Amino acid sequence: MSNDQNPYAPSQGTGQPAAPQYGQVPQYGQAPQYGQVPPYGQEPQYGQQAPQYGAPAAPQYGEAPQQGQQAPQYGASAYGAQPAHGRAPGWPGVGGRALASWPYRVGASLIDGVVSSIVPALCYGIAAGTSETTVDAFGTPTSTPTALGTVLILVGIVAQFAIWFWNRVWRQGRTGQSVGKSLLNIRLVKEATGGPAGIGLTFGREFAHILDAFFYIGYLWPLWDEKKQTFADKLCGTVVTRD
Repeated sequence: MSNDQNPYAPSQGTGQPAAPQYGQVPQYGQAPQYGQVPPYGQEPQYGQQAPQYGAPAAPQYGEAPQQGQQAPQYGASAYGAQPAHGRAPGWPGVGGRALASWPYRVGASLIDGVVSSIVPALCYGIAAGTSETTVDAFGTPTSTPTALGTVLILVGIVAQFAIWFWNRVWRQGRTGQSVGKSLLNIRLVKEATGGPAGIGLTFGREFAHILDAFFYIGYLWPLWDEKKQTFADKLCGTVVTRD
């Protein structure tokens, strides 16, 4: 039988069996061509990877996984470890940023307090300087603000609330940083996402600081807490990180 009729007959002049055609099972002693799987029971040749029993082959780069295959996870390391989203293994922070220590948080709060009180302090000072000295019903000398002083006191109250809301709620909720946090390079973020907390949650967190005010325990809690959170942070799911 000629080689054209029998593909497994030895080729002329070589004494070697011809390579099997695509789709044919190779005979004993023949190496399968690229892309062919060795028959059941045969060991794979050099350069071929033995498939695991019952495990589908992993998809190649750019190929969609077949049914029963698991797509590789984004950010999975080559050794099988899958770090948390945006956080290196063992990194004590959120989104790749370390947690802010207690002195930084206290310093930022003090700066924010000064920012909120500058304009009101000027208004109250002018009101006190322009007040009139009178005598009350008991004959005790007292100071009474003039009409201008009364207006300035009201302006000071409104200004203090407006500056506080802009700095501690609006600015901090949208960017994660009040003026004080910006100067000290720290940021308020959601623990789950590492992004800004938002205006609504930040506004609620300001009122949740009432829990921290009881004997100042909540304000001191970051000194020993693993996540350096106050009670308000734990209630709202927020942390303060370093930039």
